[in-house]
Amino acid sequence: MDKVRPGLNDLLQHIDAIIASEGFPTELTGYDEPGRALEAIAREFQTPLVCITLGDQGSLARCAGREYRTPAFSVDCVDSTGAGDAFRGGFTAGCLRAPTGNVADVLTYANAVAALNCRALGARGGAPTPDEVEQLLMVRPQV
Repeated sequence: MDKVRPGLNDLLQHIDAIIASEGFPTELTGYDEPGRALEAIAREFQTPLVCITLGDQGSLARCAGREYRTPAFSVDCVDSTGAGDAFRGGFTAGCLRAPTGNVADVLTYANAVAALNCRALGARGGAPTPDEVEQLLMVRPQV
């Protein structure tokens, strides 16, 4: 989700995981503080997970009344085009990898996919393989 458009509220009532760009929650709710905006979206639409991508700051999510801040991975960034889409794809892949639903692990995986996608020009030029994502995950210190 990137922009508030007519009919969006009806759509959001049917989504289980909202992943939006940084400015979207404020535009939708009027709250400047991202955590407060996510909380309002989760409450209003009864959405189990609401997340915003924050570029080189990682992501911020709200799930089951808890806030998750997931730091970005440091890579040699050539082009960030498509990083948000890569995050969404990584989120989906992370959900399939972790059927137990560990939200922190899924968000970390999504951040790794987004970071690796920034290694080359274009929206898909740096799209990583699952092995590349796993290698990046192994070198990150556990927090």
